[in-house]
Amino acid sequence: FLWMSIPSSRFDLLNSVTSGKGILLKASQTIEECPRDVDVVVLRGSAWTTELETLSQIAPGVKALVVSYAGISAQHLRQLKSAFGERLGTDIQLHNLHHNAPITAELALSLLLAAAKFLLPADLRLRAGDWRPRGLPFPGRQVEAPMPMLLLSGRRALVLGLGAVGSRVARVLKSLGMEVSATRRGCSGRGEADPDGVKVFGGGR
Repeated sequence: FLWMSIPSSRFDLLNSVTSGKGILLKASQTIEECPRDVDVVVLRGSAWTTELETLSQIAPGVKALVVSYAGISAQHLRQLKSAFGERLGTDIQLHNLHHNAPITAELALSLLLAAAKFLLPADLRLRAGDWRPRGLPFPGRQVEAPMPMLLLSGRRALVLGLGAVGSRVARVLKSLGMEVSATRRGCSGRGEADPDGVKVFGGGR
């Protein structure tokens, strides 16, 4: 059951892929239309968090829940545990998709570079007609309020969560010359380097 609004063309495409494999698909934005004998429910966005109790009653035999994004927040995990209790992780498997991991990692890196290079304040000054150089030494009159750029190479970075998103971020930071450490939930690492040269520490559960 796809708990989401999906264009008919995409739904037909999914049906064509799963036809002949014994998989029956149904999609709706309304949880009340979920079949009682459903095996897998695909969740989209965050609206589903307010109707988990209803889902647990309508589909008592559900075997798997799929959250359609990389990473599940602690708050959403608590709500899932509240609705399904001890069945979650035993009778009901919880999965997530990583289709948005690349764009999320790229956004994180964009924000890091923008902050390190003071891009927003510099852009405001440029738009105000102030084209004097910033952040790098140059001959002549200096800017009254210096805006030094933060050089990332040689510095230390900590990535909280070495998953589908964090691992992408960590590899780019290493390529920039940074010393990168990361935490990984459920890992017993104590700073040993992984194949990418990232020092991995256990993050607990």
